[in-house]
Amino acid sequence: MTLATAPTATATATTFELPAGIDVAACAATGESGRYSFNHAQVTTCSKGTWITCTDGRMASVVHLEGPTSGPAGTHLVPTSILKKATGKDRVTIAVGDNGSSRTDKRGTMTQPPVQVENFPPMDDVMPSPESLEDSVGVTLNPAYLADLAAALGSDSTRPGITITIPKKPGKPVIVQGRHGFGLLMPLANLETPIEHYSKALHAWRCARTEGGAR
Repeated sequence: MTLATAPTATATATTFELPAGIDVAACAATGESGRYSFNHAQVTTCSKGTWITCTDGRMASVVHLEGPTSGPAGTHLVPTSILKKATGKDRVTIAVGDNGSSRTDKRGTMTQPPVQVENFPPMDDVMPSPESLEDSVGVTLNPAYLADLAAALGSDSTRPGITITIPKKPGKPVIVQGRHGFGLLMPLANLETPIEHYSKALHAWRCARTEGGAR
């Protein structure tokens, strides 16, 4: 269904491809309206790719798509329906601009008018500074195993909440505590310098927001 004129590859629109298998808007709220635009994503395009920032007020994600973009740098609010997960070999092209946003895939083109409420949460204000994380320990965990452990310990959508303890000594299992006991989960890898990875990504995101004119 066409809701508005689709953005075109002009000076006011930028296009990029959405890779399959990544749900870039998973952390956004659906059907929620209020003080902030939680049911939209903040899409920033710049010379080094596309950054998609989402939040529902409880969690947040910052996703970097390294693929090429065509068009000027900029920042726009995009409804989550435009950014829904691409599956299989479906090629999905997203266009964002001052006259709205569009999604083109094998089913055709879906368009959305410009978002009138420019009230996205000030995400830069809540990002932890690398300096505050100097004593942190980082590990890589299998999310499927972590979800299984949480279920075994009685933590689900109705009674959420698990506590994770990461030993400072590398190679030791992570301790997971839930309502009905505790479990152990071996990490896939230990990150010797986890803050460096975060610091570089945070710096790149902030540079992109500056280039894209994000507030």
